[in-house]
Amino acid sequence: NNSKNNDVVFLHGLLGNGKNLTTMAKRMGGGILVDLRGHGKSMSSFGQQRHTFENCAKDVIQSVDTTISTVVGHSFGGRVALECAMQLSSKNTTTWLLDTVPGQADGSVVEVFETIQSIDVQNYDTKSDISKVLTEEKNMNVGLAQWLTSSMTSDESSLKWGFDLDIIEDLLPEFGTQDFMGKLQHLVLSEEE
Repeated sequence: NNSKNNDVVFLHGLLGNGKNLTTMAKRMGGGILVDLRGHGKSMSSFGQQRHTFENCAKDVIQSVDTTISTVVGHSFGGRVALECAMQLSSKNTTTWLLDTVPGQADGSVVEVFETIQSIDVQNYDTKSDISKVLTEEKNMNVGLAQWLTSSMTSDESSLKWGFDLDIIEDLLPEFGTQDFMGKLQHLVLSEEE
């Protein structure tokens, strides 16, 4: 959080965390870097609440203790930013969608998710060990493997992904069912009125 632009919120992509947009936030004069539901520091229990883009947006709005002037979302974060805009539509919020397209999650996203699901991280001692498995055994790009493992945390007994696999699995179908174009059109038309 940088107090110069504490009304600008940055939302990361799937399997990332708020830190992923640090450079952009700095170049824009600061802002609030949010860890979306099931990512980074937002891994706590959500009770019986369904894991949807709409509920992710509610999390963002409730967690940001300020009026939001701008929401910047990358990929999955763009989908959540669109939902935030729908919920804040009467509050003059600007929405930036970065690398965010309508429709199903790209097949490569699903493939990456399935690959990381197949690895029992408790069988490894270091992030480097997991990165090596991802690149050498699973044929993953080195940069992607390093990025995925960079968000890992560890406690006394084991490593953990920087995201909750169960929540991600619940969110993946939303890519195909969200009325992305309908919501975008609604926002554009309401701006013109």
